[in-house]
Amino acid sequence: MFDSVIVVTDRRLLDKQLRENIKDFSEVKNIIAPAFKSSELKSALEQGKKIIITTIQKFPFIIGNYSPLSA
Repeated sequence: MFDSVIVVTDRRLLDKQLRENIKDFSEVKNIIAPAFKSSELKSALEQGKKIIITTIQKFPFIIGNYSPLSA
């Protein structure tokens, strides 16, 4: 059992396609958290959103500010 699923890609176009496809299959509203900015990624992780969709480029900006990811 997982608390959250993070869908990560390295391209914005693919990120958009994944976001739309997952949203189309979702039966429950407000469980998908698209992260367009690093601050939205951090917020979605802190709030425990169920499905987070983002690009890999946002992670370096939150590592120091989000304690579970801090080294």
